[in-house]
Amino acid sequence: MSKIFVILFIQSIFVILFAKCPDGTTPALSDNSTCLIFVSTKKPFLIAESICQQHKGHLASIHSAFDSAFIQEEAQQNFTANTTDNFWIGLNDFQTFQTWEWIDGSVLNFVDWDKGQPQNIPGYDCGAAKVSSGRWISDDCDSDKPFVCEIKAVTATTTTTFQSATPTQNPQKCSGNWKYFETTGFCYKSFTKDSNWGDAENFCFTQGGHLTSIHSLAENIFVANLIPFAPNDHTCDKDTWAWIGFFTVTKDANWMWTDNTAFNFSAWAPGRPCCPKNSYCGILWNGPPCGGAPLETWADGTCSAIASYFVCKKLPN
Repeated sequence: MSKIFVILFIQSIFVILFAKCPDGTTPALSDNSTCLIFVSTKKPFLIAESICQQHKGHLASIHSAFDSAFIQEEAQQNFTANTTDNFWIGLNDFQTFQTWEWIDGSVLNFVDWDKGQPQNIPGYDCGAAKVSSGRWISDDCDSDKPFVCEIKAVTATTTTTFQSATPTQNPQKCSGNWKYFETTGFCYKSFTKDSNWGDAENFCFTQGGHLTSIHSLAENIFVANLIPFAPNDHTCDKDTWAWIGFFTVTKDANWMWTDNTAFNFSAWAPGRPCCPKNSYCGILWNGPPCGGAPLETWADGTCSAIASYFVCKKLPN
């Protein structure tokens, strides 16, 4: 009986020791199986939660004063340049007005409301934490804010990495308004220009590149965050998407990138690719799910369709 106990104990230690957070995330203070992602790109509450879900997590929940202080300290470092006073966490009263709960379903066993909060008025149904103090406020869910996701750690054998989702500009490596991504060593730029897929690719070629290829989860997040987000243009009866560089000439059987790099990563939306008769060109969704394709996922589209956005990729200067 004791031998069995010892074996089980050793196996448990093995799992704990080899659990780690993906690159670009921050280990949580009180739970070594949890990692935090500080996303500087401002989004409404539900869009932020949707992005967290794409990475198999949720907006962060906070269960102790220690966790609150730790997240606030990290937020000061990550959101300082974002000129923001507060950031989304997973607090909301969607189910019952004035009854606050965490969006991940965990127990609300700790509260840290700021003075005069929450403002229990209609529309202020989402919770944010102040960068300066960590204390909570209620706010309009449609407000754009940076946010903190909470995901599970991975095992040592997993090679998944996560870089910061915030595009950064490196004027020494990328000219103009092109954004440099350290992980790939390439420059990227999103263009707002009504174009079909072929015209978009031709335009990128004149800029010295191609429609972007994507080879990892980190790069997919980076590219998606380059695409403008205008809430008034993102409605369920008006899908919003951008052209990227994958295509096929064999009816969905063999996808390729216009820059001739390997098609070694994909982020297909549920049910995609779907339409071998007429959908040969690559789409990256950047609108709300609306019961359809989640954010930051791909679809096959009709090459002659007109998109408002596309993303180009090129080598640095």
